[in-house]
Amino acid sequence: MANCNDRWSRFALFFLFVFFIFRAPAIAAQPGVSEESIEIGRLKEDFQREVKRNSEELAILRRDQINYKIEKDLLKESYSSTLQSISTAISLISVAVGFVFTAFGYIGFKSIGKLKEDYSEALRESKKLKDDLESEILALERKQKKIEGDVAEVIGVNDQQARRIQLLELTEKIGGLVQNRHFDWALEHIKTAMEIDSEFPPLLKLKAITECGLKDYRAGIISYRQAFDKDKKIDTGSLLNCMEVILLFGDVSEYREMYNKYKAVVDAAHSGFIAKFFEAICCIRNNDLFSLKASMRPVVESSPPGNSSKLGTWNLSEVDEYVELMEDGELKDVGLKFLKFFVGQESRETLLELLR
Repeated sequence: MANCNDRWSRFALFFLFVFFIFRAPAIAAQPGVSEESIEIGRLKEDFQREVKRNSEELAILRRDQINYKIEKDLLKESYSSTLQSISTAISLISVAVGFVFTAFGYIGFKSIGKLKEDYSEALRESKKLKDDLESEILALERKQKKIEGDVAEVIGVNDQQARRIQLLELTEKIGGLVQNRHFDWALEHIKTAMEIDSEFPPLLKLKAITECGLKDYRAGIISYRQAFDKDKKIDTGSLLNCMEVILLFGDVSEYREMYNKYKAVVDAAHSGFIAKFFEAICCIRNNDLFSLKASMRPVVESSPPGNSSKLGTWNLSEVDEYVELMEDGELKDVGLKFLKFFVGQESRETLLELLR
């Protein structure tokens, strides 16, 4: 479309050019012709320039056509050469493949039986090798599991021994704290030790003593009972301490039950004086001053003169605390003197005066 418009433009310019050439003399003869002549001259120059530009473009177009033809011929020649190379390569590959298949076919027809026999033999050897390898692997796995079990057992034993040593060290340290009546510190260490073994009888007994020292007597009684349940060997000291705490801060019927169960142990302890000591506490708990004096008379009269402890190093700290809670009166005064007599804090002569 653009080429068509250009052609019409050129044709119009050419027509005007011819027209003005033939009309120039007539126009020149008329007034004001000089201006028109100038305009015509300008149009003529424009037309000449347009013709020159078109000629240049036509030359460029012809050169491009020549280049296109050359490139086309070169591309065609290159394509033909490549196609020929590919065809040659395909032919060579076909020949090689044919030769290989021919060779294999020849071998196959010639020794198919031998190949089958060799293959069967190789298959049998492979299966035997596989079975042997699997047997060795299973044996190795069993050995490895055994070693792992032994290692785990050794580690478990070592860990158990280490925990046992730690428990014993803590128990020894707690015993020292309890002996020095540092019950708060002892309870903190007991919590740590209980995480290692909460059923260790010596630890439970120390826990009971500590709880009683902190005036938590009900918890102390429970810990004592747990210790007795876990320990097949009866600890006389812990048993007697537990019975005293039950008598003072527990139920007297519970004490009677425990006394009947361990009567032989209690009657044999401290030459029988501990049983008389407990009997005196029972009378005080029952507010029975008459029974208290009646039970104490033979004990006091059979004792040697002076004031000597009948219970060794027995401590009256729990007794003192209980008596402090009693109402003032004769029972409180007389009862405390009788109990102190057992630990050598009151003389035989003083008690004989009370019994008259």
